[in-house]
Amino acid sequence: MVPGQPRLRFRNPRELARHHALHHNDFGVVTETEYEARAEAFMQRPKPLQVEECTRTSSKEVLRFDPATQEFGIVTADWVIVTYFKPRPCATLPHWEPKVNCHGEKDNLTYFRKECTQ
Repeated sequence: MVPGQPRLRFRNPRELARHHALHHNDFGVVTETEYEARAEAFMQRPKPLQVEECTRTSSKEVLRFDPATQEFGIVTADWVIVTYFKPRPCATLPHWEPKVNCHGEKDNLTYFRKECTQ
């Protein structure tokens, strides 16, 4: 945690539970507490050089994407975690697997850049 910055949290326990259920397997974490702590660490630590970051002009949300680890996160301007996961292009899924929880971009960096413009 960066000194002087508030703790990052999901808006409420329901949002944390929903995101944990959807994305905890991306990180090999078991508990909601571990998942939220990883999201907080990813979004709050000083930005490493390889990590892409943008601020949406419409909402002032901060987005981060690490091309090395494929981590993606969003926080609001008032320090609330919106999401934290590893995006997946639908094209990378086997043809028999349902195309859910994936995106239509060619890769995750393109997905990140598109999300920045929202």
